[in-house]
Amino acid sequence: MTKNNIGLTGNQIKLIGILMMTLNHLSILFFGVMDKFPILERISSIAGPAVSFTFIYLSAEGYFYTRNKKRYLCNLMVGFWIVELAKFLLTAFLPLSQGMKEMMFFNIFGGIFQAVFCMYLFDHLKSAALEKKWLKVFGFSAAIIMILTSAFLFIILVDISLTFSLILNSILPIVVEGAPLLPLFGLLLHITRDKKWLQGLIAGLIILPDALPDLINNGISGDYWPSLLFFIFFFLYNGKRGKGPNKYFFYAYYPAHIVLFIILNTFVISKMF
Repeated sequence: MTKNNIGLTGNQIKLIGILMMTLNHLSILFFGVMDKFPILERISSIAGPAVSFTFIYLSAEGYFYTRNKKRYLCNLMVGFWIVELAKFLLTAFLPLSQGMKEMMFFNIFGGIFQAVFCMYLFDHLKSAALEKKWLKVFGFSAAIIMILTSAFLFIILVDISLTFSLILNSILPIVVEGAPLLPLFGLLLHITRDKKWLQGLIAGLIILPDALPDLINNGISGDYWPSLLFFIFFFLYNGKRGKGPNKYFFYAYYPAHIVLFIILNTFVISKMF
């Protein structure tokens, strides 16, 4: 990827993504009373759809530049566990409504972990293919397919034991947000990293089939067309990391703002309206 001084750095896009994610999560802060704030509700819905695509794109870039791939994966897994622990504690100790409990499926680290793990496995697959170690090629290929189809495994496990399945899914990111599309998107971005035109084509094939009909049929009142905002960040990205907060900032901010929003909703917002 060619680097230039024009456009936005990775950290600038990440900060914009964090702002958009926070605006989207106003639906958590004002859960149950969001209909009383139609402007905030619209801002929240517009801010959300492009966020996951943007963070998956940045994760593919981050994976390429990071020196220690295993540490990157470990950091994502720890982030996943922290969010799951926070959700468990909130559910156990706060008088949350059933609607709020059902809404607490989110954990962005799960989807990013699956995407990055697929990238990691693909790199090993490619090395094994160059060395003509076909058994390893088959193994890595099977592992990638298993990750991308892990949600189907979860369905089978649910039929056996719902409780065990839920506990397992809080330990390992089996069913994640946007799966299998977002992890697959991340893997394809990694594979085609040196060809930005091809990355753009892949993004278009994934995003446009839902976004364009939504925009045509519903105008700006639609819910999915804002995913088109991803292309702004995609084309403005200049290939540089840039200056920004500590790389662990997002790992702390993501669970912290969710916990804060749920606590405020439970003890303040829901009491006021």
